[in-house]
Amino acid sequence: MLEKYLKNFSEKVAVPFIKLCIFLKIKPNMLSVAGLIVIAFISISNIPDNVYTRFAKAEKYFQDGQYNMVIKETDEVVSIFKQSQQYKGMDPSNLLGSIFYFRGIAYVNLGDKSLAVKEFGSAIRYGDSEIRKKSLREMKKLD
Repeated sequence: MLEKYLKNFSEKVAVPFIKLCIFLKIKPNMLSVAGLIVIAFISISNIPDNVYTRFAKAEKYFQDGQYNMVIKETDEVVSIFKQSQQYKGMDPSNLLGSIFYFRGIAYVNLGDKSLAVKEFGSAIRYGDSEIRKKSLREMKKLD
């Protein structure tokens, strides 16, 4: 269907493009590689923004010691969970528990014990048994 609209344009562009490639001695396989690189670059810049990509960003910030950014990214994740119908059908318990535990550790590193205790409490509420154990252990360290 689109070819009837784009045929004239593609023919006008293709001939000069092919002549340019011949003049620059660009082989077809090299042109394919260049095309793949362009497509990969466009794809990487269009990674969807969802809870998993946000959590991955938060993990990277944590590794880099940027604890304020960890809190910012995980704020967004919690907000998405609270507002979005998309995640209503999935069991957010383990992910939410992990997020709150992660936030608690970030607050410990920022030196804010009261907020860390609050986050560990939420991790205990939402997390699985492993997250609960870890959160209780961290809370005992803060006493």
